[in-house]
Amino acid sequence: MKNKYFLAPLVILLFFQISNCFAQTLFFEELDPSIWISTKRINDSTLKTVQEIQLSKLQHSKESLRQDAMLWSFKSGILTLSEYDSALKTEFIVSKYPYTIDFGKGILSIEIPDDVSLNYKAGITSTETFAVLNRMKEKNKKDGKTSR
Repeated sequence: MKNKYFLAPLVILLFFQISNCFAQTLFFEELDPSIWISTKRINDSTLKTVQEIQLSKLQHSKESLRQDAMLWSFKSGILTLSEYDSALKTEFIVSKYPYTIDFGKGILSIEIPDDVSLNYKAGITSTETFAVLNRMKEKNKKDGKTSR
């Protein structure tokens, strides 16, 4: 009888590990090319400080958006962040960053100015249409030191 109680936590832990890997795979599988939206305004300085980013995949044209949003366009290794004004139906490019994906580790690395690589791991709730990116410690490309 004790064996059943011992195995239950292991089975639950294994389930969450598999779910997390599956969720990350779904997010990264068709990231390039795709457009995602967030309601949080992002620029160079806020990208350095934000610890969590919630993204929803743009499933229809951006003209169908009813509120202003940040567009995250992933294409050919370049992430383009744009502000979209839903009333005026206009898009303003804020920044462009090179990015890489480590499929094995499930990590999205965004290269920002100042030789810093911001690394994000897809959260357990991430799917093909919704993602929570949790920031990891970044590494300075010049000296290899880690910081947050």
